[in-house]
Amino acid sequence: SLLELASLMKEWGGTPEHTWKFAVWDYEEWQGSGSAEGGGMGSLHFVENLPEGVEIATYVNLDMYGLNWPVETQAASQLSGCDEDYYHLYLFTSPVDDWSYYTDRGLNVTNGMTENASELQFRLSSVMYNDLSYPMEWVRVIDDTKGNSDHYNFIMHGWPATWFRGMHEFIQETGDTCEQSPKHAPTDRVDVLYQLSGGRSGLEAGMQTGLDALALLMWSDVQGQW
Repeated sequence: SLLELASLMKEWGGTPEHTWKFAVWDYEEWQGSGSAEGGGMGSLHFVENLPEGVEIATYVNLDMYGLNWPVETQAASQLSGCDEDYYHLYLFTSPVDDWSYYTDRGLNVTNGMTENASELQFRLSSVMYNDLSYPMEWVRVIDDTKGNSDHYNFIMHGWPATWFRGMHEFIQETGDTCEQSPKHAPTDRVDVLYQLSGGRSGLEAGMQTGLDALALLMWSDVQGQW
């Protein structure tokens, strides 16, 4: 996905309003709940070592998307009790209303951070619902209240960020019968993802949902409309 997006921007030519960096982080995964090593080291190193005067307009995390709308819930899952027609695409974004997850971890939220979060959620919603006409029921821009991926480090350092995440609505809740997309587990394999999405074409359609949205954000920046 990153290489495709970078190639697309190169094909467009021109100079975007902002500098775009396409990155794959090293040492991101948590080493287990009992480990002192932790995780998120690659993205943390990045945000802690920005050159003087450099600011981040937006960070977009593409971790674990693809198994999302318009991928349909397969028959086997429906027969086992899953009543969701599709997987969702969630854009877990810098909070506008609920900062509690981050304030509990020491973040001092400023008015500027809330304003930036509001602007980012508005921009994402405009692309998703106005430009692309994605259904709000299945593609949702919401406050991030759980961290749980590398966008966390950006938000904790005061930068607006969003996480494109494909999943069913409820995750690890009592009585949940909808299986979740395998996240960094031995089952996180292409063949399993194909099975859950109804084949390669289904998974590619889900990935295209996110790629189209991000491409529009990139294009608006190239056009000086960010």
